Amino acid sequence: MSEASTLNKLILLYLLDRASCPLSNAQIADFAATSEYLRYFQVQEILSELETSGLITVKEDVHETLYSITEEGTQTINFFTSRLSEGIREDIRIYLRDNAKALRETTNLKARYFKTTSGEYEVHLEIFENNAQLFGLKVSVPSIEEAERYTLNWKDKAQEVYQKVMLELMS
Repeated sequence: MSEASTLNKLILLYLLDRASCPLSNAQIADFAATSEYLRYFQVQEILSELETSGLITVKEDVHETLYSITEEGTQTINFFTSRLSEGIREDIRIYLRDNAKALRETTNLKARYFKTTSGEYEVHLEIFENNAQLFGLKVSVPSIEEAERYTLNWKDKAQEVYQKVMLELMS
């Protein structure tokens, strides 16, 4: 394995280790584009290699793929952190700090749907806080188009829906 390949893997491991929540493929690609350390196709290849080697886990959702570091990945980056320059580590910390709210919002809202045995679609809309479900809503809808509309609108409407339900339940 080349020195550059090892460095690139360590960059992604450090990013995932320092993130306070799982990161989506889009978020990792955004970091790569913003920092200019990695190109998009390098990121995809490295993520695949890190998953194969058991250093990260992948969770597929309807609209996104989330990546988390494993215990073995944490041990690896702790052992090899010194191979990353202080400048690279600082760039990662700054990126995570500057994007913390957006990173959390994306991964703290879950929206997915499943086709039921009756042919309808069950939509699951959830809000998580500190990896625990804070709010959940299940809705049956007749079509895949409606299910997709619910899941796509959840990002923009979750806070409003949550507040309205809580206000109604408390009155």
